[in-house]
Amino acid sequence: MFNIILLSFLSMSSCSSTVEPAGVWSNSGEFTEIGIFTPNIPVQEAKWISPPHARICDFSPVNIERVSEAVQWWKDRGYLFAGISQGGIWGGCKKGKIAGSITISLSGQSFNFSDHLGETKIYHTIAGSILQANIEISHDSGNKDRVLEHELGHALGWGHYRKRDHIMHPTYNMGGASDDHIRHDL
Repeated sequence: MFNIILLSFLSMSSCSSTVEPAGVWSNSGEFTEIGIFTPNIPVQEAKWISPPHARICDFSPVNIERVSEAVQWWKDRGYLFAGISQGGIWGGCKKGKIAGSITISLSGQSFNFSDHLGETKIYHTIAGSILQANIEISHDSGNKDRVLEHELGHALGWGHYRKRDHIMHPTYNMGGASDDHIRHDL
């Protein structure tokens, strides 16, 4: 019975490979992705020229201790930061975008509350050098495990990676603290 089901599955698949007499698949590079595993590694779409400064806006749902913890997670993986500030001219966020900074604030009016815990926008050159990043966190997600680390990953230029338990997984319930393929060269 199992052999019949397996043969039925194989005949319905779109693989163009053949079975060798010894039972070994040939042309394995031609297999069609069927969505069970993520075939690629995460992609860093842009990079900072120099270490960014994290600034925490007034009314941000995260405090300096939480940001320090999230920044340390990335530092442990080889990324550099110029510092962290909260309040005042830098942290007050009254000046808007500041080159060389990652701004962390409460979610704004354009934030999609229905399916986001946080959102990051990066501004970069055509060559891929990050100039500035804005992280918006919903009020209820500020201290939620991994949300800020995930958004800092975007601020460092990383895209989503659909590997279960990975920090950059786009779905919170399927994400985790795995850092496969995102460590910076130490």
